[in-house]
Amino acid sequence: MDGDFGTGTLTMGDTPPEAANLNFSDLHYSAAQDAIVVTMHNTGGLIAYDFYLTYYWTNETSDECQNGTYDDYAWADYLDPDSSFTFPLPGAIELLGYGTHDVGMFIDWACTVDESNEEDNTITTTIEIVNPNEGDVWNIYRQTGADEFAQL
Repeated sequence: MDGDFGTGTLTMGDTPPEAANLNFSDLHYSAAQDAIVVTMHNTGGLIAYDFYLTYYWTNETSDECQNGTYDDYAWADYLDPDSSFTFPLPGAIELLGYGTHDVGMFIDWACTVDESNEEDNTITTTIEIVNPNEGDVWNIYRQTGADEFAQL
C-alpha cells in the first residue's frame, strides 16, 4: 500500500525517574580510627553501576574524567538511588604523616555513569593529623652509686 500511513500515540508508564547523581559529603579525618572518612551518595533516581572513586592525597583534586593525577582508587559495583554509604580509608598517619593536608576525592572518575548533575562529583577538605606526643617533655635522670638522682 504505497502512500498510506497512520499516526498514533504510544504511552509507556509514568515519567521516567531522574538519572543517577553521585556525590560526596563529610570528608574528614577520624583520629580514633586513624582513617580518612567520607560518605558517598546517589541522590538521583536510578541505580549507579560500575564506577571508580579516586583519591587525591598528595596531588590537587581534579574533576577531569580519566585524569592520571590521583594517588589511589577503588571500584564500586553499584549504589542504589536515594542511598548513602559511609566508609573509612585506614592508615592515614602512615600514608600522610602528621601535619595539615589538603585531600580530595572524585566519584565516577571514568565518567561512565549518566548523571543528572556532573558538577558535584568531587570533594576537597583540609585535614589535620595531630601528633599525640607533640609537646611532651621527657626528663632523663641518672643515679651513680649512692648519689642523688641528677637530671641529664
